[in-house]
Amino acid sequence: MKIHYLETWPRVAGVDYQAGTVSLKAILPAPGQQLSRAFALTDSGQTGGVLHLLWQPPFSAENGWSEQPSELLQSFLVSAKVLRVVRDREDSSPPRCLHDLEIVSCEALFPLLKALGEDAASWQLPKVLDADANPPQTFLTWEEVSWCGTAAIDGLTYIAASTAAEAYMELIVEEVNGQLFGLFCTHLDPGGTSSRLGRCLLGGREERAVRRAMQNSRPLADSCSPYLGA
Repeated sequence: MKIHYLETWPRVAGVDYQAGTVSLKAILPAPGQQLSRAFALTDSGQTGGVLHLLWQPPFSAENGWSEQPSELLQSFLVSAKVLRVVRDREDSSPPRCLHDLEIVSCEALFPLLKALGEDAASWQLPKVLDADANPPQTFLTWEEVSWCGTAAIDGLTYIAASTAAEAYMELIVEEVNGQLFGLFCTHLDPGGTSSRLGRCLLGGREERAVRRAMQNSRPLADSCSPYLGA
C-alpha cells in the first residue's frame, strides 16, 4: 500500500498546541472532515480515488519518530477520498496539485500493522544503481548506512537510518521465529519521499543489510516529555 506524503496537517481551531497537555482526540482527523492540501505532481491522486495518509502527533510530525519513538503508538493511518484535483501553475517548482479531500477513516497504525497478512509484492527495500562501477552495480541503500537508531515498541522494532548520500530511511519490522518481516518502509532523499505499508518477509541480501544496521545501531529514546492526553 502506498502512503501519500503530506507535509503538514492543518491545525485544529480552538486547540492550544502549546498547552502542557493536548487532547489526542481533539486533534485527530475525523471522518467527514474536509481539507485541501497540495501534493507533488508525481504523488498526485485522482478525483474519486482514495489516498492513504500518515498522521503523526505534533512533536513527531515536526521532528520525526526517531526523536519521540513512543508516538508511534499514537500515530494513525488516514484514508481520504479525493473530491477534486487542481493543477498548480505550470511554473511552480516543484510542480504540485491541490487536492480537496474528505476523511473516510482514521485507524491506529500499530494494530493495523500487526494485523497485516504477508504480501511479498507490496514493497522492496530501495536500490541504487552505481553507474560508475565497471560493470555497473546495484546496491541497497540499507547497505550504505552511516547512522542507525532503533527502538522496541509494543512487540515491533522501529529503525531509523541515514547514509552519507543524504538518504534517510525508516523501517518498522517484526521478528517471528527467527524471520524478519518488514511492515512499513520510508525512503527520503533529495529526489522526494516514498512510503509503503505491507507485510514482507525480508530475506537474503535485504535481511543481512537490515540486521547489520540494527547490530550497529544506538537506542532511541523520547526527547520530549509526554504532552498528549486522551
